[in-house]
Amino acid sequence: MDMSEIKLIKKILAGEKQLFSQVIDRYQRSIYNLAYRMLGNREDALDIAQETFLRTFKSLNSYDQNRPFSPWIHRIATNLCINQLRKKKLKLVPLVISDDGVERERQIADTGPEPAEQAVVRESQNELLKALVGLPEKYRTPLILRHIHHYTYEQIGEVLEIPPGTVKTWIFRGREILKKNFKKNLSYEEGESR
Repeated sequence: MDMSEIKLIKKILAGEKQLFSQVIDRYQRSIYNLAYRMLGNREDALDIAQETFLRTFKSLNSYDQNRPFSPWIHRIATNLCINQLRKKKLKLVPLVISDDGVERERQIADTGPEPAEQAVVRESQNELLKALVGLPEKYRTPLILRHIHHYTYEQIGEVLEIPPGTVKTWIFRGREILKKNFKKNLSYEEGESR
């Protein structure tokens, strides 16, 4: 964005509504990625992203301009995702996610690992994503915000409206559950192959 977010928000609130497209351009990828990783479904993530921008636009006048904008819009998206999960109890997992959040197969580079090695890595990634989607939402959300969106504990606390100490606890517990479930899945698969 060329102008600061605060100046942009002030202009939008002053009646230059067309400038909201700059907010969408800036945040559409991160909002979609957040929703996709929380919900595990492309269509639902697109719906949540669209709803996030609609709600953001409608409630822009309630935004506290003394606080950063990014956690505020991500809180809206997170709350919509949590509501969606509660409604549908989704347990869907994407096959492969690229950096831009789009489902697609990866191309194998000539100098990279052998196809068999890549298959093992891809399978491990899918198992990890499956375990992540299977976490209770109160642990999944802070883990996604911390490790995928690189938010600080304070920023996560702002998004989830909880103290940073609680964020640290939830991230720790989420990691422990992930480790336990991931090890359990590996032991099960090893026992299956014998």
